[in-house]
Amino acid sequence: MDCCLISRYPTHKSTLRWHSDNESEIISQSSSICTVSFGAPRQLQCALGSHNDKSKIKPDLVLPAIDRTMNVMKPGAQQLMLHAVSPGKESTDRSADVRFSISFRRHSPVDPKNQGPDELSSSDAQGQSSGSNKFADVVLIAGDSFAARLDQKLLGKGKKDVRNISKGGRKIEAVEKDIEDFVTANPQVGISKLFVSVGTNDIRNCQTGVKHLKKALSDLMHKIKLILPNTKIWFQSIPPINPNGSKFIARHVLLMNNLIFDMCSKFRLYYLDIFLYC
Repeated sequence: MDCCLISRYPTHKSTLRWHSDNESEIISQSSSICTVSFGAPRQLQCALGSHNDKSKIKPDLVLPAIDRTMNVMKPGAQQLMLHAVSPGKESTDRSADVRFSISFRRHSPVDPKNQGPDELSSSDAQGQSSGSNKFADVVLIAGDSFAARLDQKLLGKGKKDVRNISKGGRKIEAVEKDIEDFVTANPQVGISKLFVSVGTNDIRNCQTGVKHLKKALSDLMHKIKLILPNTKIWFQSIPPINPNGSKFIARHVLLMNNLIFDMCSKFRLYYLDIFLYC
C-alpha cells in the first residue's frame, strides 16, 4: 500500500453510496483495501453481485465501523460485491456525530511503462497474447448461485473479457466438470484468472460436519492446478446464508470456510474472504 484516502462525515446524515473500488486504472486490484474508522460509529454494508437499480439494494452483510476499528476488503472483493456506509444515529452533541475514515490502498500507475505484469490493461494483455500465441485472455467465474448472480458484462466494463459459467444448485463435483468442459471446449482461450464459488449446496443437508467434503474439494483444486497451471486462482468463502429450514447450515458455513482456507493454503491458491468476520 502506498496511498490513502481520508473521508470526513460531518453529520449523522452523511453517507457513502453503493459502489465498488474497481477502477483498475487508479486502484490496484491485486492489493487489499484497509479502512480505519475514527469517531462516530457507523455500519459498513456489503451486497453481493451487480445491481442496476442501486436504490433497491439490500445488504447481504452488515459490519460495524466503530471508533478505532479496521475493515479489510481483500483482492477480488471489488469484483464480487458493492459496499456502502449507512447513516448514523443523531447525538445530542453534534460534534460527536463526526466520523473520519482513512482508507489505505495501493495506487495503479497511469503510465503503462510503469505498470507491473498484474496491472496491464485488458487491451495490452490481449495484445501480448494475440502477438505471441493467439490466445484470448479471459477471466473465468465458475460455481454456484452466488457466482451465477454476477453479470459478466458489468464486471468486464468493456475492458476485460469475463466469462461466467456458474449455475445455481451446483455442487463441488459439478463445478469441477463445468471448468474442465469449458477448458476442453475452448482451447483458443487463455484463462488468466479463475474465481470459484463452491460449498453452499454441499453443506445444505450435512448433519455431521463437513470433513467428508475434503476429498471432493481437494480433487477440484488438484484438477484446476493440473489443467490451468499458469492461471491465478481464487476460491471465495461462503457468505452468511439463509438456512432455508436447515438448522445445521449456520454452523457449517464457518466450518466449510475453514476447510476452503486450509485447502487453499495446501494448494497455494488465493482465498477470497467475503464473509468478512474478524
